[in-house]
Amino acid sequence: MYAIPAWWVFLNVAEKDRIESVIKIGKRYGYLPSDFENAHSLVKSMESKLFDSVRYNTNHVSHLLKRTFICDNDLIPLPFLQKTTI
Repeated sequence: MYAIPAWWVFLNVAEKDRIESVIKIGKRYGYLPSDFENAHSLVKSMESKLFDSVRYNTNHVSHLLKRTFICDNDLIPLPFLQKTTI
């Protein structure tokens, strides 16, 4: 279920209901606690945790790219993108 935020939006209603039924069966037979979340709320909480882990991790690649290529909201000109004359 670690990758569920990535593919949850591509599931149809029947497939989401099947995941819900697996959770209900797990609760019924004692494999999951009775107060375990339903699939929809589980996905929402996982999405927010993933977003926060990227947002607040200063070593994440998005932060590194921002520090490397953007300075004071202006793009730094990259030499290989500039036209050269021979």
